[in-house]
Amino acid sequence: FVWQNWRFKAYTANCDYVDPSEADLTINTSTEHFLTDLWFERLPKGRRVVLQGNNMNHGQHRSSTLTIDDFKSRYSLTEILYCNQMQFEYPTWGFTRYMLIGIK
Repeated sequence: FVWQNWRFKAYTANCDYVDPSEADLTINTSTEHFLTDLWFERLPKGRRVVLQGNNMNHGQHRSSTLTIDDFKSRYSLTEILYCNQMQFEYPTWGFTRYMLIGIK
């Protein structure tokens, strides 16, 4: 398999204001850190997405969801290709991480 004309752009800035029109795949592995869903709303229909979030109670988390169903409702996709969750347990705390792969 050969990647032709492959390009990758990573953003560590406010993604609410990034122009999403050039990409064909959007990956956000920390949805819980965003104050709003404007970044998701601006993605065009038909965009492939990989989304991860969690229900961890943490001071830097601005928009955690409580369950995988809440996560699916928040990031409504026209087609879900993969949906799962993983529980993380530590001696004094724990959380559940969610993952969605699909088409907006």
